[in-house]
Amino acid sequence: MSNYDRKIKQLIKLYIRAEKRLINIISSKTVKGQVTDFYRALLKEVKIELMKLQVQTSKLSKDIVEELYIEAYKKSLELLEISNIKDGFTSLHTDAIEILTENLVNNFSEVNNQVGRKIEGTIRDIGLTNAQLKFATGQTIKEFQKELREALINEGIGGITDKRGRVIPFVVYADLLARSIVAETQNTSILNVAKEYNKDLVKMTEHKTACPVCQKYEGKIYSISGKDKRYPKLSTIPGFNKGYNNIHPRCRHRISVYIEKYN
Repeated sequence: MSNYDRKIKQLIKLYIRAEKRLINIISSKTVKGQVTDFYRALLKEVKIELMKLQVQTSKLSKDIVEELYIEAYKKSLELLEISNIKDGFTSLHTDAIEILTENLVNNFSEVNNQVGRKIEGTIRDIGLTNAQLKFATGQTIKEFQKELREALINEGIGGITDKRGRVIPFVVYADLLARSIVAETQNTSILNVAKEYNKDLVKMTEHKTACPVCQKYEGKIYSISGKDKRYPKLSTIPGFNKGYNNIHPRCRHRISVYIEKYN
Protein backbone atom coordinates (compact mmCIF):
# COMPACT_ATOMS: atom_id res chain seq x y z
CA MET A 1 0.00 0.00 0.00
CA SER A 2 1.31 3.43 -0.94
CA ASN A 3 1.85 6.15 1.62
CA TYR A 4 -0.92 8.30 0.16
CA ASP A 5 -3.34 5.33 0.32
CA ARG A 6 -2.61 5.05 4.04
CA LYS A 7 -3.22 8.77 4.47
CA ILE A 8 -6.50 8.60 2.56
CA LYS A 9 -7.63 5.81 4.91
CA GLN A 10 -6.45 7.90 7.85
CA LEU A 11 -8.49 10.84 6.57
CA ILE A 12 -11.63 8.73 6.27
CA LYS A 13 -11.10 7.43 9.81
CA LEU A 14 -11.02 11.05 11.00
CA TYR A 15 -14.52 11.52 9.62
CA ILE A 16 -15.78 8.26 11.10
CA ARG A 17 -14.45 9.25 14.53
CA ALA A 18 -15.79 12.79 14.17
CA GLU A 19 -19.26 11.48 13.37
CA LYS A 20 -19.18 9.28 16.48
CA ARG A 21 -17.99 12.19 18.63
CA LEU A 22 -20.70 14.49 17.29
CA ILE A 23 -23.36 11.88 18.07
CA ASN A 24 -21.86 11.48 21.54
CA ILE A 25 -21.91 15.25 22.09
CA ILE A 26 -25.57 15.43 21.12
CA SER A 27 -26.45 12.35 23.19
CA SER A 28 -24.61 13.09 26.42
CA LYS A 29 -24.06 16.84 26.66
CA THR A 30 -25.15 18.13 30.07
CA VAL A 31 -25.65 21.80 30.92
CA LYS A 32 -27.21 23.39 33.97
CA GLY A 33 -29.91 25.91 33.19
CA GLN A 34 -32.53 26.35 30.53
CA VAL A 35 -32.81 24.92 27.03
CA THR A 36 -31.21 28.10 25.71
CA ASP A 37 -28.05 27.36 27.69
CA PHE A 38 -27.96 23.81 26.34
CA TYR A 39 -28.48 25.07 22.78
CA ARG A 40 -25.56 27.51 22.99
CA ALA A 41 -23.23 25.04 24.70
CA LEU A 42 -24.08 22.29 22.22
CA LEU A 43 -23.44 24.47 19.17
CA LYS A 44 -20.17 25.71 20.65
CA GLU A 45 -18.93 22.17 21.21
CA VAL A 46 -20.05 21.05 17.74
CA LYS A 47 -18.19 23.98 16.16
CA ILE A 48 -15.02 23.16 18.09
CA GLU A 49 -15.22 19.53 16.96
CA LEU A 50 -15.66 20.55 13.32
CA MET A 51 -12.80 23.06 13.56
CA LYS A 52 -10.49 20.30 14.83
CA LEU A 53 -11.59 18.10 11.95
CA GLN A 54 -10.84 20.88 9.44
CA VAL A 55 -7.32 21.39 10.77
CA GLN A 56 -6.56 17.67 10.59
CA THR A 57 -8.01 17.20 7.10
CA SER A 58 -6.16 20.25 5.75
CA LYS A 59 -2.79 18.80 6.73
CA LEU A 60 -3.60 15.37 5.32
CA SER A 61 -5.01 16.88 2.12
CA LYS A 62 -1.75 18.70 1.45
CA ASP A 63 0.29 15.54 1.97
CA ILE A 64 -2.01 13.36 -0.16
CA VAL A 65 -2.06 15.75 -3.13
CA GLU A 66 1.69 16.31 -3.05
CA GLU A 67 2.52 12.60 -2.91
CA LEU A 68 0.05 11.73 -5.67
CA TYR A 69 1.37 14.47 -7.92
CA ILE A 70 5.03 13.64 -7.42
CA GLU A 71 4.47 9.92 -8.04
CA ALA A 72 2.77 10.61 -11.38
CA TYR A 73 5.43 13.21 -12.21
CA LYS A 74 8.29 10.76 -11.69
CA LYS A 75 6.58 7.99 -13.66
CA SER A 76 6.01 10.36 -16.58
CA LEU A 77 9.66 11.38 -16.62
CA GLU A 78 10.68 7.71 -16.63
CA LEU A 79 8.40 7.11 -19.60
CA LEU A 80 10.02 10.03 -21.40
CA GLU A 81 13.47 8.72 -20.40
CA ILE A 82 14.33 11.97 -18.68
CA SER A 83 16.66 11.60 -15.73
CA ASN A 84 18.42 14.97 -15.51
CA ILE A 85 16.01 17.77 -14.69
CA LYS A 86 17.78 21.04 -15.33
CA ASP A 87 15.23 23.43 -13.87
CA GLY A 88 14.03 21.21 -11.03
CA PHE A 89 10.40 21.23 -9.91
CA THR A 90 9.11 24.31 -11.76
CA SER A 91 6.32 26.69 -10.77
CA LEU A 92 4.06 24.92 -13.27
CA HIS A 93 4.00 21.97 -10.88
CA THR A 94 4.16 23.78 -7.53
CA ASP A 95 1.26 26.01 -8.58
CA ALA A 96 -0.77 22.98 -9.67
CA ILE A 97 -0.19 21.25 -6.33
CA GLU A 98 -1.23 24.40 -4.49
CA ILE A 99 -4.46 24.76 -6.50
CA LEU A 100 -5.39 21.07 -6.15
CA THR A 101 -4.72 21.19 -2.41
CA GLU A 102 -6.74 24.37 -1.97
CA ASN A 103 -9.67 22.87 -3.86
CA LEU A 104 -9.64 19.71 -1.76
CA VAL A 105 -9.35 21.65 1.51
CA ASN A 106 -12.24 23.90 0.45
CA ASN A 107 -14.37 20.88 -0.44
CA PHE A 108 -13.80 19.34 2.98
CA SER A 109 -14.50 22.71 4.59
CA GLU A 110 -17.87 22.83 2.83
CA VAL A 111 -18.66 19.31 4.08
CA ASN A 112 -17.90 20.37 7.65
CA ASN A 113 -19.90 23.58 7.28
CA GLN A 114 -22.91 21.65 5.97
CA VAL A 115 -22.81 19.39 9.02
CA GLY A 116 -22.74 22.40 11.33
CA ARG A 117 -25.61 24.04 9.45
CA LYS A 118 -27.64 20.83 9.55
CA ILE A 119 -27.34 20.53 13.33
CA GLU A 120 -28.38 24.14 13.81
CA GLY A 121 -31.09 23.79 11.16
CA THR A 122 -32.49 20.67 12.83
CA ILE A 123 -32.97 22.64 16.02
CA ARG A 124 -35.02 25.17 14.07
CA ASP A 125 -36.93 22.40 12.27
CA ILE A 126 -38.16 20.89 15.52
CA GLY A 127 -39.73 24.19 16.39
CA LEU A 128 -37.10 25.84 18.56
CA THR A 129 -36.19 29.14 16.95
CA ASN A 130 -34.14 31.64 18.90
CA ALA A 131 -37.29 33.50 19.89
CA GLN A 132 -38.99 30.30 21.08
CA LEU A 133 -35.89 29.17 22.96
CA LYS A 134 -36.01 32.27 25.09
CA PHE A 135 -39.38 31.20 26.48
CA ALA A 136 -39.05 27.42 26.29
CA THR A 137 -39.05 26.90 30.02
CA GLY A 138 -41.70 24.20 29.82
CA GLN A 139 -39.39 21.74 28.07
CA THR A 140 -36.57 20.13 30.00
CA ILE A 141 -33.10 19.86 28.51
CA LYS A 142 -33.36 16.06 28.52
CA GLU A 143 -36.59 16.18 26.52
CA PHE A 144 -35.10 18.63 24.04
CA GLN A 145 -31.89 16.59 23.83
CA LYS A 146 -33.80 13.38 23.12
CA GLU A 147 -35.84 15.03 20.37
CA LEU A 148 -32.75 16.57 18.79
CA ARG A 149 -30.75 13.35 19.00
CA GLU A 150 -33.50 11.29 17.40
CA ALA A 151 -34.01 13.81 14.61
CA LEU A 152 -30.31 14.00 13.74
CA ILE A 153 -29.40 10.34 14.09
CA ASN A 154 -32.52 8.95 12.42
CA GLU A 155 -32.20 11.29 9.43
CA GLY A 156 -28.41 11.09 9.28
CA ILE A 157 -26.26 13.52 11.19
CA GLY A 158 -24.26 14.56 8.16
CA GLY A 159 -26.34 14.39 5.05
CA ILE A 160 -24.38 16.33 2.42
CA THR A 161 -26.24 17.62 -0.62
CA ASP A 162 -24.06 17.30 -3.73
CA LYS A 163 -24.26 19.33 -6.95
CA ARG A 164 -26.86 16.92 -8.34
CA GLY A 165 -29.11 17.36 -5.32
CA ARG A 166 -28.38 13.92 -3.86
CA VAL A 167 -28.11 13.65 -0.08
CA ILE A 168 -25.06 11.59 0.87
CA PRO A 169 -23.90 10.69 4.43
CA PHE A 170 -20.98 12.95 5.27
CA VAL A 171 -18.53 10.10 5.95
CA VAL A 172 -19.39 8.59 2.55
CA TYR A 173 -19.05 11.99 0.90
CA ALA A 174 -15.65 12.58 2.53
CA ASP A 175 -14.51 9.20 1.18
CA LEU A 176 -15.79 10.21 -2.27
CA LEU A 177 -13.81 13.46 -2.18
CA ALA A 178 -10.63 11.74 -1.03
CA ARG A 179 -10.82 8.98 -3.65
CA SER A 180 -11.75 11.35 -6.47
CA ILE A 181 -8.69 13.53 -5.96
CA VAL A 182 -6.43 10.59 -6.85
CA ALA A 183 -7.25 10.53 -10.57
CA GLU A 184 -7.55 14.30 -10.86
CA THR A 185 -4.16 14.94 -9.26
CA GLN A 186 -2.30 12.25 -11.18
CA ASN A 187 -3.82 13.23 -14.53
CA THR A 188 -3.06 16.90 -13.86
CA SER A 189 0.56 16.02 -13.13
CA ILE A 190 0.84 14.03 -16.36
CA LEU A 191 -0.71 16.83 -18.42
CA ASN A 192 1.73 19.32 -16.94
CA VAL A 193 4.70 17.08 -17.73
CA ALA A 194 3.39 16.79 -21.29
CA LYS A 195 3.12 20.57 -21.48
CA GLU A 196 6.59 21.08 -20.02
CA TYR A 197 8.22 18.74 -22.56
CA ASN A 198 6.07 19.69 -25.56
CA LYS A 199 4.21 16.38 -25.83
CA ASP A 200 0.73 16.57 -27.30
CA LEU A 201 -0.47 12.96 -27.20
CA VAL A 202 -1.78 10.98 -24.24
CA LYS A 203 -3.37 7.55 -23.95
CA MET A 204 -6.20 6.49 -21.66
CA THR A 205 -5.78 3.31 -19.64
CA GLU A 206 -7.99 0.25 -20.13
CA HIS A 207 -9.81 -1.72 -17.42
CA LYS A 208 -11.85 -4.90 -17.78
CA THR A 209 -14.40 -3.64 -15.29
CA ALA A 210 -14.83 -0.18 -16.80
CA CYS A 211 -18.19 1.47 -16.24
CA PRO A 212 -20.45 2.28 -19.23
CA VAL A 213 -19.52 5.97 -19.00
CA CYS A 214 -15.80 5.27 -19.44
CA GLN A 215 -15.83 2.34 -21.85
CA LYS A 216 -15.93 4.31 -25.07
CA TYR A 217 -12.99 6.49 -24.02
CA GLU A 218 -10.57 3.91 -22.65
CA GLY A 219 -7.54 2.60 -24.51
CA LYS A 220 -7.63 5.47 -27.00
CA ILE A 221 -5.07 8.12 -27.90
CA TYR A 222 -5.97 11.79 -27.54
CA SER A 223 -4.48 15.09 -28.63
CA ILE A 224 -4.22 17.58 -25.76
CA SER A 225 -4.27 20.61 -28.06
CA GLY A 226 -6.56 19.15 -30.70
CA LYS A 227 -4.02 20.05 -33.38
CA ASP A 228 -3.20 16.44 -34.22
CA LYS A 229 -6.23 15.56 -36.34
CA ARG A 230 -5.47 11.85 -36.24
CA TYR A 231 -6.86 11.71 -32.73
CA PRO A 232 -9.80 13.24 -30.86
CA LYS A 233 -9.13 16.18 -28.59
CA LEU A 234 -8.75 15.28 -24.91
CA SER A 235 -11.31 17.89 -23.89
CA THR A 236 -14.04 15.96 -25.73
CA ILE A 237 -14.05 13.53 -22.78
CA PRO A 238 -16.56 14.26 -19.99
CA GLY A 239 -14.85 15.73 -16.94
CA PHE A 240 -11.80 16.75 -18.94
CA ASN A 241 -14.01 19.17 -20.84
CA LYS A 242 -14.73 20.95 -17.54
CA GLY A 243 -11.15 20.99 -16.29
CA TYR A 244 -11.53 18.22 -13.69
CA ASN A 245 -8.96 15.99 -15.44
CA ASN A 246 -10.94 12.86 -14.62
CA ILE A 247 -14.11 11.39 -16.09
CA HIS A 248 -16.11 11.00 -12.89
CA PRO A 249 -15.59 10.68 -9.12
CA ARG A 250 -13.57 7.60 -8.10
CA CYS A 251 -12.62 6.98 -11.72
CA ARG A 252 -9.90 4.35 -12.24
CA HIS A 253 -8.80 5.66 -15.62
CA ARG A 254 -5.52 7.49 -16.00
CA ILE A 255 -3.81 9.10 -18.93
CA SER A 256 -0.13 8.70 -19.78
CA VAL A 257 2.13 10.51 -22.21
CA TYR A 258 1.97 8.62 -25.50
CA ILE A 259 5.31 8.05 -27.24
CA GLU A 260 4.76 7.08 -30.88
CA LYS A 261 8.18 5.48 -31.39
CA TYR A 262 7.31 2.83 -28.79
CA ASN A 263 3.99 1.94 -30.42
